Amino acid sequence: MLLAWPPIGLAAATAIGQATGCLSYSVSCDSADRLLPWLAQALIVGLLLASPWLAGLLGAGTIAALVALVPGVGILTALGGASSPEGGPVLAGWLALAWMAGVGLAARRALLSSTAAPGSGP
Repeated sequence: MLLAWPPIGLAAATAIGQATGCLSYSVSCDSADRLLPWLAQALIVGLLLASPWLAGLLGAGTIAALVALVPGVGILTALGGASSPEGGPVLAGWLALAWMAGVGLAARRALLSSTAAPGSGP
């Protein structure tokens, strides 16, 4: 559960911050809006605690993103993108793709293992 929560929690907090204007410290950010990311985090953690299967899938995505982080940063640095303003969004996109691939592979593996007939062998 602890591996599954950070990417989803960060994405939810960012989306809520953008929608309410609190991420850019705009005037439209109300004091009540500052509680919304915390409420979303509680909802996400509760959902992950209620569904260990979902937590396992999302945890696999987090592991895939962590594995992709080292080569992603290395390639971005080698190409000179670390100092450019486009470097952050490129790395974020790379990590999002790696996370989705990890979740997809874990879901495929879970689906294949649940549809295999008992006693049919490996």
